[in-house]
Amino acid sequence: MVHKKNGLFEKMLFAVVIIVLAVVLVGMLFTRPVDQQNTTKITGHFNFIERKTAKGDVSYDLYITEDRKFYKISASWADCFHYDSFIKKIEQGQLIELWIRKDNGLILPNIRLVVSVKAGNESYLDPACVNKKIQNEKEIAPFLIAGALALSCSIFSYRYSNRKRRT
Repeated sequence: MVHKKNGLFEKMLFAVVIIVLAVVLVGMLFTRPVDQQNTTKITGHFNFIERKTAKGDVSYDLYITEDRKFYKISASWADCFHYDSFIKKIEQGQLIELWIRKDNGLILPNIRLVVSVKAGNESYLDPACVNKKIQNEKEIAPFLIAGALALSCSIFSYRYSNRKRRT
């Protein structure tokens, strides 16, 4: 009886992992490039910025005085953001212009992802660089899907062959 419960748990865990991978990869494939139709312009006064590091990935949470919520510069395109220049040149209370995505897909629907940061005539996060990162992810996604399918099939076939040997 314990063996059947473990088998059911493994199948459920396997299914959850496959579903999560599928959602992430489908999201990557269907992410549209940044343009004026799928972004919203926010103008406000710079308050502060937090640099976040998680598992080696750097992202930024940017705050403006007009809003208590943060605007996220994603780790996916954080290297497009000129952070050092931004913190040297932009002072608290200075007017900045943010462009945020209207739709972040299934993974981050409630986070306001910044795709452009400007102050005066200077751009600190260029949407062209963000679009290049999005395109790179789209090119990698099919290989990730193939790798995930190959890995899951090999694990499943290994488990199935081991069960047959035991019986």
